[in-house]
Amino acid sequence: RVVRGVVDGEPLEQRVLFVAFANGEYYGGGMRIAPGARPDDGCLDLCIAGDVSRLTALRQLGNLYRGTHVHHPAVTLRQATSITLDADAPTPVHLDGEPFGTLPLHVEVVPGALTIAASAATMGT
Repeated sequence: RVVRGVVDGEPLEQRVLFVAFANGEYYGGGMRIAPGARPDDGCLDLCIAGDVSRLTALRQLGNLYRGTHVHHPAVTLRQATSITLDADAPTPVHLDGEPFGTLPLHVEVVPGALTIAASAATMGT
């Protein structure tokens, strides 16, 4: 499917297998979707998988768990603080692994909007 949108003010139009937003390196039971992503950097990391066959995607599954899928020529990583996406066909959206409706979707980072309290033992210090 073709995804169209705006990422930090820049237009995006691309045929994709999927687009994933991440605030940390891992999702989906240990897939390292965005190696190097940090929850405290004020950005979302986008992993855009271009239009590849299902067989190619299946062959990359092990690389996805290792985080080496990012070296595939059809994969693009970038950071953003504002993302708006729509598609040429009904496209499901999942949020933290749960169905969340369909595109269009607008996501924006709001630094400092969430306060987290944890003990030093929880934080490993």
